[in-house]
Amino acid sequence: MGIYNHEVATFRDNDKVITMKTLALPLILQSLIVNLIDTTGVLVLSGYSDSVVAATSVSNQITNLPQNILNTIATGTVILTSIALGEKKKEKAANISGCGILLALFLSLVTAVAVSLWSDGLTRLMALTGDTQKKAAVFLAIKVFSMPIITVRGVLQQLLICSGHSNEVLVSGTVTGALNAGLSYVVLYMVKLPCDEMTALALKTIVAWIVGFTITLFFFIRHRCPVSLHFNFGISGRILRLGLPAGMCVISYNLSTTITTGFLASMGETALNTKIYIGNIVTYVPIIGFALAGATSVFMGRHRGAKNFEAMKILFRQNLYTTLAINLILSVLVFILQRPLLSLFTRDAEIFKMAWLVFLLDIPLELARGINNHSENCLNPNGDVKTTLTVSVIAGWLFSVALGYILCVGCNMGIIGLWIGFLCNEWCKVVVYLVRWRSGRWQNTKI
Repeated sequence: MGIYNHEVATFRDNDKVITMKTLALPLILQSLIVNLIDTTGVLVLSGYSDSVVAATSVSNQITNLPQNILNTIATGTVILTSIALGEKKKEKAANISGCGILLALFLSLVTAVAVSLWSDGLTRLMALTGDTQKKAAVFLAIKVFSMPIITVRGVLQQLLICSGHSNEVLVSGTVTGALNAGLSYVVLYMVKLPCDEMTALALKTIVAWIVGFTITLFFFIRHRCPVSLHFNFGISGRILRLGLPAGMCVISYNLSTTITTGFLASMGETALNTKIYIGNIVTYVPIIGFALAGATSVFMGRHRGAKNFEAMKILFRQNLYTTLAINLILSVLVFILQRPLLSLFTRDAEIFKMAWLVFLLDIPLELARGINNHSENCLNPNGDVKTTLTVSVIAGWLFSVALGYILCVGCNMGIIGLWIGFLCNEWCKVVVYLVRWRSGRWQNTKI
């Protein structure tokens, strides 16, 4: 057996052997490549204008909230599909998959229209003013129409992963990210389009996502993933019942992040850009852990369908230790290399002065974040979504938002106070999640 028990991290599907390594590695590579490309995109924008960086970043944070709500459809769909495949019921899996795709398409179209109509008011709520606010509103009003493409593509990608085809997700994600960054450079520096730069950036985003969707759809059809495009209210209800609470954990986190970004935006562009640049660096730390947790979720669903609870306990323990070791090593490396990494984005001495303590605080933050993401991806496939939802909402608003505001604005600690709030939020969740898992109550939840 060795240090790592590979038996609990292996399943067979149509004579194809799928392991944790073959499923997780492409997801890790995709996350790494896409993040590198996204960082390149920020570098392209920062070389053009700081106000463009702020406008696009805040607009993206606004769309993150509804997008993450919509992503819960993919979450619920893949939980139910994984369990159905674990039960060896392919027709049931096909019905769930098709219903999830149709539900994602309808709700994302409605959401995109609503956000576009209210784009000006939403950017003002983020404490943006003047030229930066106008740029953000223009970008948001157009870019949000990539939402239906992103949402349906997300469902298709999760279903590909559920069937063991994560290599194809790597290809689609890489192409989409590369196009996004490459076209940013083209529309800002090479080709003058008959529109302003924010409209051009929004349009290139939609083009990149269309290409990514087309590639994903091609692989989905080619591999004949089980799907039956028929809408069913009963299945839709089950998808949302599981998906919404599970996805609300991410939504709560992103909502609190959006609000706390507003705290910094009110303190000036330097404070806001400090968070943006640091965020683009530390986002690499949890990449491997997040990808591993995503793959773990698929195996948890398969084991749940087969009612193999002992395998689930072993898998939880060994992948948790793996995530902790990886996050510790990477967060310490980022702290050591913070100055050369930060200098890729800015030469502002004030930003360097504020950043070093944030990078130090980020080490224990990333450890907690790794535990929580892993725990959520193990509890949710077991239908224990109420626990993760309740803890995420209470801890997020109590610590990230309330405590973050008191320290950041009330005590004038700025970004340092904000990071302390994030730290308290994550470690509070760690305690509850680990107690919940050890209790074993997740084994009795109804799906």
